[in-house]
Amino acid sequence: MKPIEQFKQNIREIQKIHDIYKFNKQQFVQGIDTDGLLRMEIVMAVSALDQYVHQIVVVKAIDILKNSRQLPANFSKLLIGCDSISNVLQSIQLSDALVFIENDIRVKLGWKSFQQPDKINEALKYISNCSIWNEVALLMSRNVTDVKNQLSLIVKRRDSIAHEADYDIVNYCQYPISDNICIIAVNFIIEVVFMIDSIIEGYVYSNTNMLQFLLQ
Repeated sequence: MKPIEQFKQNIREIQKIHDIYKFNKQQFVQGIDTDGLLRMEIVMAVSALDQYVHQIVVVKAIDILKNSRQLPANFSKLLIGCDSISNVLQSIQLSDALVFIENDIRVKLGWKSFQQPDKINEALKYISNCSIWNEVALLMSRNVTDVKNQLSLIVKRRDSIAHEADYDIVNYCQYPISDNICIIAVNFIIEVVFMIDSIIEGYVYSNTNMLQFLLQ
């Protein structure tokens, strides 16, 4: 499965959760606070972004090797472990060698988080020479600093939810959240991933491919 297809599946799960949230609001169910669902959606969206970056790096790295494509400047930083090198040297079939290499890349990247803009850029530099945030900002018709700052704030909120229960220790309550805050955050991540995919995969970006996945 292509990384973008896995990302779409993850977003569909978020859409289901958002539908539950909206249904509850429409029914005016008393005594049931479903704001936690909105927090869950933000955490899941950032996780979907992280998984997408991991997957696209692995898939494109193997594609570069399999098809003898020109190596990006940072490709060599995807170091292969000694055990894998030994296995590759003993392999007769290219497909077998690529399995060992893919496993090593997954192990190397497995513990890393690709959520913050600089970390995403670092990861994508393994497989591409493009200036990813400059190109994303161009597609958005926005300032590159603003784009990166918006993503950083979303990730910061995700960290607050995931690691601190989104709790404000000054006012002794959870930070406020709303349907609008959630929609803006999740839809921004969706837009970013679709744009990154078009840049890395080399096709013309069109928001028509993305619209069905946006939260309403």
